[in-house]
Amino acid sequence: MTKINLIIIGFATFAASFSIKAQNDIHSTPIIMSLDSVISIAMQNNPILQSAKLSVTQQQKLRKTAWDFGKTGIFFENEDFIKNESNNNGVLKIGLTQTIDFPTSYFAQYNLNKQNIIVAESSYTLAQKEVLQEVRKGYFNLWFAVEKQKLILKQDSIFTDFENAATSRFQAGETNKLELLSAQAKHKEIQIALQSSSADIIIAQQEILKQLNSKQLIMPLNFPMQKLQLANENLLSLNTNHPLLNLFMQRITLADYQRKLAVNKQLPDFSMRYYNQSWYGVSPGYYGYSFGIGFPLFFVGQQGKIQGAKLQVQIAQKDYESIALQFNTGYNKSKQELKKQQQLLDYYETTGNKYAEEILNSAQIAFKNGEIGYIEYSTLLSQSIDIKNNYLTALANYNQAIIQINYYLNQ
Repeated sequence: MTKINLIIIGFATFAASFSIKAQNDIHSTPIIMSLDSVISIAMQNNPILQSAKLSVTQQQKLRKTAWDFGKTGIFFENEDFIKNESNNNGVLKIGLTQTIDFPTSYFAQYNLNKQNIIVAESSYTLAQKEVLQEVRKGYFNLWFAVEKQKLILKQDSIFTDFENAATSRFQAGETNKLELLSAQAKHKEIQIALQSSSADIIIAQQEILKQLNSKQLIMPLNFPMQKLQLANENLLSLNTNHPLLNLFMQRITLADYQRKLAVNKQLPDFSMRYYNQSWYGVSPGYYGYSFGIGFPLFFVGQQGKIQGAKLQVQIAQKDYESIALQFNTGYNKSKQELKKQQQLLDYYETTGNKYAEEILNSAQIAFKNGEIGYIEYSTLLSQSIDIKNNYLTALANYNQAIIQINYYLNQ
């Protein structure tokens, strides 16, 4: 057994075991789905989105905690004892106590809780945008893997005919065994590539299933991979309402509300006390009440909290500046990447694909007519197939660049 045959058997065994394991965990029969359908499922089932949505609900529930006045106390008192008088039972009291913060503290807490909701909503919107981007990338990665396998299958068909022709030429004594062995070796390489393409499809499917939170395999639409269109570039500026920038801007506001709450916490608080002997069964009994006010005598602790809150505002502002810079830089890099891929794709669309077809057709005719030998034929076939593969790769890279830049354009 030759070395190339051993490689093929080993790779085929690995690919088969990989495929069997994957199919045990997922539904083995894939269904064809459009990108819009896949996006719709992801928006409903993606666990990251579900978690972000629950966070919004959580913050909405916590909004009412702004008006938490703390626990109401119940007290029992016995006073006016006189020493050395055994029959003196004192004056029994039963009453309620309540302590509240300075009123503005509750409004500050309410604003803070409300801002927490806005931040959670901004996080959810950003998560939607990021999941949308990942689903689009995953779908077109799968589409590319499927189209690449189709190209390899076509290549396999061509070299099957090529191997058969080389076999016939060898049996007829028209060529030596070296040409036949070379044709067989080339065909085996293509079969290995075909096995590899099957693994690439499975890997791409797994990436999509992760976004869909599903076990149902999917396949892209059964026609040549679509060329995506660019959204309106004029929509982008650093002042755009992009979810990423909006989230970091809302965090600045959140930090400022935390600072305001810390300032309010150093204001006086109030206490109230009321008692009534009739509650204890004393008749006619008497009642009383008192009001108190608490002043912070030691400001060090609260001042530290205020200073920390002020620094948090500055940190949030610097975080926004940093993410805005990264956002702008990433967009500019994406524009250059798109320009590069556009130029490359234009070549293959206008010229390269035509060359590939002409080279392929001419080479097949010339080889069958005996006008060229194996070396020339093999070289021309490889050149034609390389052009088609490069076109497919250029289209895939172009689509990925479009997906990336559309993310920046909030599309």
